[in-house]
Amino acid sequence: MSGKRIGTAYIEANGLAFEVDMCGEGNKLALLLHGFPESKFSWRHQMPV
Repeated sequence: MSGKRIGTAYIEANGLAFEVDMCGEGNKLALLLHGFPESKFSWRHQMPV
């Protein structure tokens, strides 16, 4: 596992608030979505890669 840190931010869009976790830098994006009843915890091993 890499030493990259995962940070949490809150984004508002269309009157809704979203909690997002971010890791890394640059202009490339990987969007990881979980389904119900999962949580962001299910992506913990993929985020730092």
